[in-house]
Amino acid sequence: MFMAEPPVLIGRGAGIDTRIVAMSCSLPQEILVPTNSKAQSVKDLKGKKIAVLAGSSSHYSLNKIARAAGLQENDIEVVDMIPPDAKAAFRAGHIDGWAVWPPWVEQEIVDGTGRIIPGSDAKVHSIMAMRGGFADKNPDLARKIVGVLERSRAWIRENPAEARPLMAKELSLDPRVVDLAWPKHDWTSQLTDEVSADIQAKADFLLQRQLIRNPIDVKKDVIRPIK
Repeated sequence: MFMAEPPVLIGRGAGIDTRIVAMSCSLPQEILVPTNSKAQSVKDLKGKKIAVLAGSSSHYSLNKIARAAGLQENDIEVVDMIPPDAKAAFRAGHIDGWAVWPPWVEQEIVDGTGRIIPGSDAKVHSIMAMRGGFADKNPDLARKIVGVLERSRAWIRENPAEARPLMAKELSLDPRVVDLAWPKHDWTSQLTDEVSADIQAKADFLLQRQLIRNPIDVKKDVIRPIK
């Protein structure tokens, strides 16, 4: 499966042998506010309702960004919403902001309904996950699957002019949205020590929020690169 990191961590915390075997890309999570909002900085979000998917990378990132801006945890009212519901609430004016990842951010910018708060970005990692039993019993097939991913990433890097309209079509997105989001995606990203540390911080966050029951050593138990 392709996903952000938390579902793998939640599975591992529940005792399921889920592993991160490769990287797809890294991209930013950002905080949107309505175009007519008076908020100009993260500090201006104090006392505001901010939608985010609970237990996601964006939830962790929102907390991290708020703390870096000097806000306490209870300074922001976090509203748990899946992206489609948050989009509707954002456009209806029921929330003051929305912490989310591309292409949701760029859709609001292109449509003129939202703008990004400066300094509100944090990394999200799109990873390839495998069930441990599958990888162990089928090592050759697992390597071939990862090989397809690596060839696809290489093609995307080498052929951006072809890749962008293809993604717009496959995802039913306005090409302007894809063009705006494209530079934010790092298709060269790897499972480095820095990425491992970031994923570990997210695992610790999930444990603190009681979204997982057991501590996780990410480098030991979760990250198992397949070459």
